[in-house]
Amino acid sequence: MLPRVGASLSPGARSLLAAIVLAVAPLVLSSCGGSRDDDSPAVSSPPAVETVPPASRSATRASYPARLTLVRFLRGAGSGDQRVCALVTAAYARTAFAEAGGCQQWIDAIPTRLTPNELRRLRTVQVLGATPGPRPGQYTIRPADLRWSGGASAPEGVVAQRYVLARAGTRWLVIA
Repeated sequence: MLPRVGASLSPGARSLLAAIVLAVAPLVLSSCGGSRDDDSPAVSSPPAVETVPPASRSATRASYPARLTLVRFLRGAGSGDQRVCALVTAAYARTAFAEAGGCQQWIDAIPTRLTPNELRRLRTVQVLGATPGPRPGQYTIRPADLRWSGGASAPEGVVAQRYVLARAGTRWLVIA
């Protein structure tokens, strides 16, 4: 049985005792593993996975309006709402939707190009991250920053390779 450490110790002595316990505990616990026989397999660590460091909370907060604009655009496109064309600049609409005859025609054609399951995924997309740039005050969102319901992949032919969003007055717009 261990002796009871009570109020008889001063606060300084308690701090010293806690520091000693914390310093010695890993040494004691590491010696509990025993010795390794030559016949036993070596334990290897799992392969390192390269990950992108998580964005800071302030960076995530700062990109929220841009991410919300892209969510509205993609979900609206999946719902057939032509009003989302107001969320893109005229220059972007001319380049991105030229083959379809414009943004509104592109929106109208989405239900014919996608399956019902792909439409559902487009209507429930989440934008989890954004990278600052390419210019100050702009954010770039790539397909890897998008999450689709059920862990599925992005609907084919609808999602761009990247979206660049910038503030235009009080609103955020897709500019590239």
